[in-house]
Amino acid sequence: MTTSSKKKREKRQKDFQKPKLKVGKAKAKPSNFTDTAFKSKVLVIANQSLHQTAPSQAHLLTHHLSLLTHHSDTTRRESLSYLTTHLPPTFSSATQLLDNGRSTLPASVLIPALAPMILDASNSVRSQLLTLLKTLPQGYVEMYVPKLMLYITSAMTHLAPEIRGDSTKYLIWLLSINTDSALRNGGWAKGLRGLIAILGWGAAQDNGCISGSGSGGAAARGKIRMQHIGVLREFLQAGLLDDHVMSPLGNNGHGDGLCESGFPHWTTHLHMLPNKPSQSNAFSYLSIFSMAQSSKGENAGVEDLEARKRWLVEGPGKDALGSLRLGVESVRKEGGEMGKIGARIAAVLDDALNTEVEEE
Repeated sequence: MTTSSKKKREKRQKDFQKPKLKVGKAKAKPSNFTDTAFKSKVLVIANQSLHQTAPSQAHLLTHHLSLLTHHSDTTRRESLSYLTTHLPPTFSSATQLLDNGRSTLPASVLIPALAPMILDASNSVRSQLLTLLKTLPQGYVEMYVPKLMLYITSAMTHLAPEIRGDSTKYLIWLLSINTDSALRNGGWAKGLRGLIAILGWGAAQDNGCISGSGSGGAAARGKIRMQHIGVLREFLQAGLLDDHVMSPLGNNGHGDGLCESGFPHWTTHLHMLPNKPSQSNAFSYLSIFSMAQSSKGENAGVEDLEARKRWLVEGPGKDALGSLRLGVESVRKEGGEMGKIGARIAAVLDDALNTEVEEE
């Protein structure tokens, strides 16, 4: 057999042979196969700004104001911190948007957004909120004292002990802003009942969710209790001893352009009614300037010093006075620093209520 015929025979045998497939190995790929199983690495920017200038300060202030209702407590705290840092320390008008080239927020926008945060569940947020409020000028906040007082009295009876513990911090700050406005419009009755409840002296003493002193050790609870009693003393002194009348320019002077009413003209007080209801309520029989009375008459004419005394001694506040005297007496018996504060509160009550109350 020649060589050529031998090669032809082997070729024919190879063509009819089946390839032997080995188990576990993939089928051979064709010669023209192209592998497409590769990945390209690309830098993707989700939000890319093409603006050449940064956002204005007014835009940033508005942005952080909108974040005060964010679900994250960290975001709310950081937004409050930004507002604390970037709001100017003085305002030439309660509604002016620019002051010395620095953007501001009008009080009608800022204060209603900050007030509900007194009830915020985060301790750090409430702490930063108090820091921000203390940086605001007094004339900037004066018109919104009654609104802030509503949230403070709500915090005094809140279910969370931490919120109740911080409520008196806001109350003492509000008294420093405008004592007269804080005690009007039901502030005296609600504030005093709230303080009695938060100390566990009144009818709420059997209710653990109201009279509780909060979490923490005995030292922390004692510190919070000392804070509450100190604020109670200041509140009673402001309501029963100091017939507080704001000066025409408050504490701000001519520099900020705000009078006690919050209007941006320093002579506004000359054209307003007197402070005392006995002098300015000539049309009381029409009931157009007075608040609607509750079923218990809590807000019935409690607008000046003598009216507050009558409310406490002869009016709906008799039960509050009884709880107050019992609580103060128990504090005096404790001795130490707590006993000293209790003695001072008792002295305030004696000085105020043992004097003759003016007849209407």
